Amino acid sequence: MRKLFTRLGIVNGIVLLLIVILFLVDRTALIITFGFRMTQTLLILGFVVAIILFITGNGAVILATKKHLKGPAGAAKKKDMNRPFLSAEERQDPVNVREDLEILMDTRARVREVFAEGLNQMDSIDRKQEKLAEILQRSEAGTLAEVTKTIDEAETALCRNLTKVINRGILWDDSEALEREKTVIYEEHREAMHRCLSQNRNILHQCDTLLTETVNYLDESADEGSSGEAGLRAMTEAIKALRAINFME
Repeated sequence: MRKLFTRLGIVNGIVLLLIVILFLVDRTALIITFGFRMTQTLLILGFVVAIILFITGNGAVILATKKHLKGPAGAAKKKDMNRPFLSAEERQDPVNVREDLEILMDTRARVREVFAEGLNQMDSIDRKQEKLAEILQRSEAGTLAEVTKTIDEAETALCRNLTKVINRGILWDDSEALEREKTVIYEEHREAMHRCLSQNRNILHQCDTLLTETVNYLDESADEGSSGEAGLRAMTEAIKALRAINFME
């Protein structure tokens, strides 16, 4: 995309330079040399050339860029999922998981909703991490490291499940999915992907519970005469419950 803007900038820069020259040219000298009618014709012709250059130049650049994206570069993007040099841990990195889900959304139309939900789950855990960081910062409770650690572990568990979804998605082939002999196999893939998404929904729900109990604990601790023990117990139980899900596999 950056190359596209650069090329468009060059083409439009040339057009702009031509227009500036047409406006700044010494018309009196041209009239003396070529005559009034010829000068007018040359100026009109210059503006016509500028318009044609603007239309054809921009069109050619955009068309060439689209062909490039559909050609080897586009194919490279689709093949980018096949990264044999990545370890299992690297494949479960949130950045790589998100990228693979986006690619599968574009290439697996019949199960696009699966990968769309996976991306929504990634967005959801990101928002929860941001909310927790803000809550702890505003409450000056940066010592609650276990809560932050548990939410981070939830993100890891989420990505682990989404990696399984991605693996099934790689096997999915829209051109074969409706063939009778493939029906059972593809239904198995679909069910497995939905199981992983269901587990992630459970993780996200438990994250919400932990965030709520953390706020309850902080509120209780801020009250005069309160030890905060009840809130601490509830928050601790929420941490245990979420970790039980995170390490269930």
